[in-house]
Amino acid sequence: MNNEYGTYDVIAPEYVLAGVKQNLGIKNSTEDDLYLLDLINEGAKEIRSPLSFVPAIAQLQIVDAKAKLPIGFVRFAKGNFPIRYVGQDGLIPENAPYTAPAFVNNEFFTASPFQNFSSLAPWNGMVNVVDGYIYFEGNVDEQFVKIAYLSTRLDEQGNVVIPAVAERTIKAYACWKYCLAMRERPDITQAWAIEYKMGKVGLKGKFNLLEAYERPFVEYVVNKLP
Repeated sequence: MNNEYGTYDVIAPEYVLAGVKQNLGIKNSTEDDLYLLDLINEGAKEIRSPLSFVPAIAQLQIVDAKAKLPIGFVRFAKGNFPIRYVGQDGLIPENAPYTAPAFVNNEFFTASPFQNFSSLAPWNGMVNVVDGYIYFEGNVDEQFVKIAYLSTRLDEQGNVVIPAVAERTIKAYACWKYCLAMRERPDITQAWAIEYKMGKVGLKGKFNLLEAYERPFVEYVVNKLP
């Protein structure tokens, strides 16, 4: 592990922005700040760092047999029953006939050729994810569902949280994309592209070479839920 950073050290997008503007020679300008912040956010997603994911639980309201997935949703948690029907209080009602729909990956979920698709569902119903929504098959009496899932780590503004160890690589990504958009000198653009791609490869190595006492914690965050 790089001794300059702790495993879970993070930095603010504004800090990275200042470095990007310094590298580009536009530190006294603010007109491109929003665009650069968007590139920084994009770069943080591109590196796919295991330190950028967290276990999460959310309660969603079911409206018209579907529920909007939370921002940052990656996938349902591994293990049994990551989806539960609940009451408004977040608890499973007493004597509920069923509480855990099955998640399927059925490409005909919203446009089935069968006349009665619900008759094919298991006894406790089933759901699918389409365009950021959970769709519930058949009649759904419940109004709320609670899900356990893996989420991208976001701050209060909805930006991806940036691991400190990835700062240089994300700066290079933002500079590269900015130079492409502004049609800067090809040699400069290519230089930033090379630095980003080499940095991304280096990051994968750092993420794979965690100290023995750190690896279980990172794997727990990525693969499991409390």
